[in-house]
Amino acid sequence: MSSSIMLSIPIEFIPHLPSVIGNGFPTHHYFPNNTMKEFCCIITYQAIKNSICATMWQRFVDLVEHQLNTTTWQLNTPWQPEIIASLTDDQLCGYVRLSYRKANAVRNTAHYLATFGTPDLSKPSAELVNHMCQHVSFVGPFTIKEYLLGAGKLDIATTEDVSMRSGLALLYHLSTRPTLKQAHDLVHEKKWGQYASLGSIICFHINNQNQQSKLNRKF
Repeated sequence: MSSSIMLSIPIEFIPHLPSVIGNGFPTHHYFPNNTMKEFCCIITYQAIKNSICATMWQRFVDLVEHQLNTTTWQLNTPWQPEIIASLTDDQLCGYVRLSYRKANAVRNTAHYLATFGTPDLSKPSAELVNHMCQHVSFVGPFTIKEYLLGAGKLDIATTEDVSMRSGLALLYHLSTRPTLKQAHDLVHEKKWGQYASLGSIICFHINNQNQQSKLNRKF
């Protein structure tokens, strides 16, 4: 990493760089050129234990593989929004075991992608988040930001995520976890800017380490 880049990174990030480089954002798997699949994965993995989500996700993959009538599953096999939009509650809730809210989020996202296409990553991140939030019910800013972060946008502060805000409190030695507004203001005050995605990853990693340390102390 060049010295000029290192100098522009918020100084509080630097001690955490060795442990997070190469780990990325560990809450989902990014599927290049497979936007519909990526959103389905992000929505499936939200707010439930990873072990349960992994089972649900495998069921989701099996379901769509059957719908695509493929015998050899490839990571980059495109998931057409039209197919996802046609999935029923019996399939998404009964078989995959998604909640009705997540099932609606998946289908509404599919309708959005069928109408507007894959988000244009050359546009400002805030514009992409706002546009999708305005057109897709049951999908909030964090879902969209997580997609954009995985897609390589550099200025994504995932302040809607409780884990990120818990890590933010640890990073800045706060006595309590900041609210959404407090976190937004703090990120702005600390001038994360083009390093907001890196800051989000660091905060998630710090909180994850803290939770693991607490768990280890119990044994």
